[in-house]
Amino acid sequence: MIDKLKKNNIFCNILYPYPIHLMKGYSFLKYKKGDFPVTEKLSKRIFSLPMYPMLRYSMIIKVVKCLKDAAI
Repeated sequence: MIDKLKKNNIFCNILYPYPIHLMKGYSFLKYKKGDFPVTEKLSKRIFSLPMYPMLRYSMIIKVVKCLKDAAI
């Protein structure tokens, strides 16, 4: 999906590739890698789509079309 979006000049990115329980700021919780395997797997797959105040309707349509095409 990400490759398809990027090939169509649509910026997308995985913003949080590390699950919260493994981030330094939450180390006091004493969780370790493997404690939440589903969260760890999904954190590497969830990506952000373009979203900003000046996003034009035509770009929204382009993103939706690209997502639909990639899903087929």
